[in-house]
Amino acid sequence: MDHILNDLIEQYKEEIIKTTQRLIAHPSLYEEGREGAPFGEPIEAALEEVLSVAEELGFETRNHEGYAGTVKWGQKGKQIGILTHIDVVPPGDGWTYRPFEGTLDNGRLYGRGSLDDKGPMAAALFAMKAVKESG
Repeated sequence: MDHILNDLIEQYKEEIIKTTQRLIAHPSLYEEGREGAPFGEPIEAALEEVLSVAEELGFETRNHEGYAGTVKWGQKGKQIGILTHIDVVPPGDGWTYRPFEGTLDNGRLYGRGSLDDKGPMAAALFAMKAVKESG
């Protein structure tokens, strides 16, 4: 079974990178909120983006009034929860690459959120896809 999942993840490699870049492109910095977007417009837009990605991958999604989103697959058995976050801290100065572009250079992806937590979020979504497709 491990080789099936590993093979699927390898097949998704480019899509995982593009999805991470897509999420990095959202400067999901905290702003004063409003109803439906309690953490501000940038975070709301990023939340909607990740839910769109999840829907494109074939999962059921729900936006919980802008406070959180859920991505669900299956109706039976136990549930597994994978917690991630879409917000980032301000980028500050000294970036070699633009912080909200997701630049790929020499096999590394640079951008605000690439490691914390947009990259892991993309990885979790594609891990779910691999488990689903592997049967």
